[in-house]
Amino acid sequence: MVLKLKVLPATIGDCILISFGDQDYEKNILVDGGIGFKCIKMLKEEIRSIKEKNQYIDLLIITHVDDDHISGILKIFEDQSIDKSIIKKVWFNSGKVMSQLFREKPSGDCEIPLLLNDTTEMSLVDGISLEKALDSLGLLSEQIIKAGDSYEMFGGKFTILSPDIKKITRLYSKWEEAEAKNAEMSGGNDYSIPLDILKKKRFLADSSFHNASSIAFIFEYKNKSILMLADSIPSIVSKYLGLHNAKEKKEKSIIDVTKVAHHGSGKNTNYKILDLIDCSNFIISTDGSQNGHPNKVCLARIISSVNNNENKAHLYFNYEINNIFLEEDHRDYSFTCNDISLANYEYIVEE
Repeated sequence: MVLKLKVLPATIGDCILISFGDQDYEKNILVDGGIGFKCIKMLKEEIRSIKEKNQYIDLLIITHVDDDHISGILKIFEDQSIDKSIIKKVWFNSGKVMSQLFREKPSGDCEIPLLLNDTTEMSLVDGISLEKALDSLGLLSEQIIKAGDSYEMFGGKFTILSPDIKKITRLYSKWEEAEAKNAEMSGGNDYSIPLDILKKKRFLADSSFHNASSIAFIFEYKNKSILMLADSIPSIVSKYLGLHNAKEKKEKSIIDVTKVAHHGSGKNTNYKILDLIDCSNFIISTDGSQNGHPNKVCLARIISSVNNNENKAHLYFNYEINNIFLEEDHRDYSFTCNDISLANYEYIVEE
C-alpha cells in the first residue's frame, strides 16, 4: 500500500492530490486548486491522467474561498475539455450550503463566479458560478463540513478539525469574494534571525475569518495518517485535536506527515497545536514570493518541538527556497530540508 501526496507548484497557494489504495485501483482526493498558470496546467493534466486510468476524483475538498486555493478549481469547471463527471463528491462550505444550515436566504451575493472565456476578470453577467456548476452536476451537497464530525470513507477515516460553527456563522454573515489580507512581514523575511531566538518569539494569531473557515482534517488510511491544515488557525484545530486525542485516549495523535497551515505563516502554527501531535515530517506549500512565507518563526517552532521529542524534523518544500537557515541553525538543531519539486512534487508514505 502506498499513500501519495502530490503537492503541485501552486505559487502562493495549495493544490494537493492525495492518492492511495492498491496498485490496481487508486482512490484520489483533490484538496484545493491553487493559482498560477503552471499549477493549473499540471492540475488539468493530472485530471486527464486520472480519467485515462479509469479512476475518479473520489473527493474534491475546497477548503475555503481564498483565490490561492480556489482559482484552479474555477478553471477546471470553466474548461469544457475537462470531464467533470469523474468528480464524485465535493466538500465545500459555500454560501448556499450555509444558508440551508441556517434556514434562511443568504444576505448579499454568495456565489463565486467562474472566470469566463479564460479571462482574468470575474463576471456575473451570465450568472455562472461555482455553486451553480456544482449544482448542475449534482455535486453541491447540503452537508456542512464542521469540526467535531468524522466520516468513514474509501476504507479510511476523516476527522474534521476546522471550521467550528462559530467561524462558519461568522463567514456566513460576512461572505465576500475578497478580503484585505493581514499585513504579515510584507517588507521582507526573518531568515537572518537564528532559530534559537525565533523559537521564543511571542505568538500572534491570524485574524482572517476566511482562514478560520478553512476545512482542516486528519485522514487515516490503514495504519497511516496525514494532517491537512489548509489555512486554518490553531485555536480551533488545537481544541478539536485535543478532543480527538481524549476520545482516542492518547496524549498525541501520531501523524505521518503534516501539511503546514497557511504556507508556513508564523500566525498559524503555535506550540499548542504541535504539542498535540507526534510528527516529524512537515510539508510547506509556497514559492516564497509573498508575506515572507514560509516565516522562519513557524519553522523554528516546528523544529524545536520535534527536537524536544528527541526526533529529527524533516521539512519538505514544493519550491526551492534558499537561504532560510543559518550555519548555526544547522549546528544547534537537528533537521533536514527536502526539495520535493525535484521528485515531481510527490511525497510518498510507504507501508
